[in-house]
Amino acid sequence: MLESRVLVSDFYHGTAAIEVDWQADRASIAWRSAIDDDRHADDLNALMATPIVRGEHLYGVAGNGELRCLKLADGSFVWRDLTPTGERPAFFATAFLVPAGDRCWLFNDQGALILAKLSPEGYDELGRMQLLEPTGFARGRNIVWSHPAFADRCCFARNDKEIVCVDLSAG
Repeated sequence: MLESRVLVSDFYHGTAAIEVDWQADRASIAWRSAIDDDRHADDLNALMATPIVRGEHLYGVAGNGELRCLKLADGSFVWRDLTPTGERPAFFATAFLVPAGDRCWLFNDQGALILAKLSPEGYDELGRMQLLEPTGFARGRNIVWSHPAFADRCCFARNDKEIVCVDLSAG
């Protein structure tokens, strides 16, 4: 029963789905990443951004910056895409995912706000806007590691030097 699952994920151990029996105060592991795969090539080892669930699939950014889709039922790999974070893998590259109806806002660590559709078929980018310059520094690259906030059809985002408010309402 997918509604009774709690997902946990980390950079070193990957992801596990915990099946919770609320009536019996009991829990068990429904599935977990392969322990012997320290590269996490086909699972999700989320680092900073919280993965999201859409229907029967899990979407999140792996520790190397790839947006990945897994089947929620068994954790099996569906697809990967580097488009939201860059053209090549980079340790600790990330994008914060914020569901919005049938779409998703992604704010990447390079300061870009992206509107996309996420589905089992793949990543479909609808638009992108650079909001901020990355002013922090980690792992050999400039970064913005702050989660955006959304209120009243606006996006609020910050780096280490400024905060911006962007109106997202339709013209």
